[in-house]
Order: sequence, then C-alpha cells, then structure tokens
Amino acid sequence: MFTTLKSQTNVSLVTMNNVNVYYANWAKYNYCQFTNYNSSWPWVRVQAGENCEAFSNPRYGVPNDINGVRVTGFPHTHLEGDQCNVQIYFNQLYGGGQGVYGQPEHAAVNTEVKYLITFMHDDHVSSIQFVTDNSVDHKVVFPDASTLPHLDQSKEYEWLDRNGNPIDESNNTVPAGNIRDIFYYLTETEKCYAHFVDKDGFYVAQIEINTN
Repeated sequence: MFTTLKSQTNVSLVTMNNVNVYYANWAKYNYCQFTNYNSSWPWVRVQAGENCEAFSNPRYGVPNDINGVRVTGFPHTHLEGDQCNVQIYFNQLYGGGQGVYGQPEHAAVNTEVKYLITFMHDDHVSSIQFVTDNSVDHKVVFPDASTLPHLDQSKEYEWLDRNGNPIDESNNTVPAGNIRDIFYYLTETEKCYAHFVDKDGFYVAQIEINTN
C-alpha cells in the first residue's frame, strides 16, 4: 500500500505502509574493475544487457586489460587490487537521472528478502513463497494438486525438485543459511521427465523420457 502526495514545490512525496520489495535473479549482476582503463568509471558488467555488450561500460564501451588486450571474456588480467567477477545487486527502489545514484531504502519498505520458492507445473506457476529469514529451517508447504483446475484430476501427481528427484512432501525443509532460489515441479507419477531451466534456474521446458 502506498500513497503519493504532492508537495508545495510540485515534487511527488511517496509514503508507504508495510511494503515488501523482492529482488529476484534478474537483479544479480557481476562486474569487473579496470582502473587501468578508466579510474573514474572502472566497473564493467560481465553479463550482456539489452543496451550493452558483455564486459562493457555504457560510458566508453569495452575496456582493455593491463596488457592492452580488449576484454571479451575470461581469463583477463587486472591491476593489483582491482576486483574480478564480483556480484553486485541492483537494489535501487527508484533512481535518479544519468550519473545520479538511486535510493535503495525507503521508510516502511522491506527489501531483506533472501530467496524464493517457486512451485510450477509446465508453464503454470501455482504459487511463489518468499523467505526473508535464512537463520532457521523452513518447512515447505506444497500446493495441493487438487486445487489446480488446469490439471487432469483423474491422474496422480508428485512434486519433483529442480533436478527431477521426487520430494517427500511430508518431511521437506529448506535448511538454514540457504540463499539459493528453490524450484519444485509438479508432474505425473510413474513418468520420467527431464526439466530444463535457464542460467537463473527458471523453467524453460520439459520432455518425457521413455524408460521402456
């Protein structure tokens, strides 16, 4: 819940009440530091984006390493003290103009979300559970297949983990200290499926494997 108010200077003031903001895998980027190339703007993003190449900085493009070699992948050489492939989260609730850092905090907004648990069947997402406290074990409550109307209720189903292994729904927990996103897939029993996910662990496709 949030409310936008107008100040006398015609600047929007936003007040919020018990708002949770979830930064999922899309917000995770890796960066390399090349102070030898540009000491003012040394960071380049490892992953390519919609408007930038891999290993590039939007201000000047792709840098050279300390040997004068254009950086296009790993390995490459850094100045002593420069960081390589360090993960930096995009954690701005809202941003400013070019060259202006955004704001990662706001009153009554909680961003301390550690990971998520996603339950899926084919391309149907049945539910997503966000977990904020990773200091204790978390019991996983699996959605009941009988409540999912797009399923053929004449068949029996079971939950599989992201590796395709059956889950004991009565005794399954996410261990304390976990910070990895967890994915479970609902599939028919007595069938073997291969599940395919992208580099962030999100569902892409599945195929049935003939075991006869």
